[in-house]
Amino acid sequence: MIQDLILHVDALLSAMQSNKDLFAPVAPYVKSLSQAARLPSAEVQKSAFIACGDKIRAFYADYPDASAAPGLLWIPPAEIANTRRTAHDIIALIEKLTALPDDQFVACFRPQRRTEQSSGRKPPPKDVAQVCRNGHLVLGSLQEFPQFRKSFCEDCGAPTIEQCQTCSWPIAGIGRTAWMGGGGPYKPPKYCGECGKPFPWTETALAAASEYADDLDQLSSEEKAALKGTFADLTVDTVRTPLAASRFKKFMIKVGPVAGAVLQKIVETVATEAAKKSIGL
Repeated sequence: MIQDLILHVDALLSAMQSNKDLFAPVAPYVKSLSQAARLPSAEVQKSAFIACGDKIRAFYADYPDASAAPGLLWIPPAEIANTRRTAHDIIALIEKLTALPDDQFVACFRPQRRTEQSSGRKPPPKDVAQVCRNGHLVLGSLQEFPQFRKSFCEDCGAPTIEQCQTCSWPIAGIGRTAWMGGGGPYKPPKYCGECGKPFPWTETALAAASEYADDLDQLSSEEKAALKGTFADLTVDTVRTPLAASRFKKFMIKVGPVAGAVLQKIVETVATEAAKKSIGL
């Protein structure tokens, strides 16, 4: 069954190359599904397959078949019509696969090689979080509460993700007993702990801050560049963070309280606690 799924997923990925813009919303999930199907048995998770299947189903639901709307002149894009059958087969295979008992599900995948077992590679997080692309926490643990999984955020309507969009490593969540650790409210990470790439909400905030900085008439081009250079340093605690915070404060004084307040609000969403304290947020 898993080999059949891999063949269908690879066929869909290949077909998607004909119109990358059209398939852009769903392509990351098909790629993630391709990666998940090739994982060793010790690393597979049903939740990853279910999530990808839901995203594929939702994407094609936005382009109903012409026969589903009798009396209406509706012709879906040719690329959608040509790949719909493959997508439906993938969804059906995922449903069959994830309906299996856990032991039979795991047995469908290749065993972990001895070199992988002794490589010291860290296991995936026990609890995987679901976060929307704007950084709102949707679900702290997909493992504990799979029935509350959502495809879109109830706060902003953005699509949800459960893994890094670059390396597909699961987003570490929080279990039902995490409050006992006294670590405070859970906050989605700003960067992937596996590949170091920023999550979508971090990228969005940094891009918004840079765009806003470009519109500040109070600053010269050189000053705008220097201001934008502080943003990334404010999202991590390094030796450059105090310097970035000091420069940021000076620029906020120069642009004035109104313009400064808007930029501070954007930066506050991704700045570290130490950086916010230095800035005075």
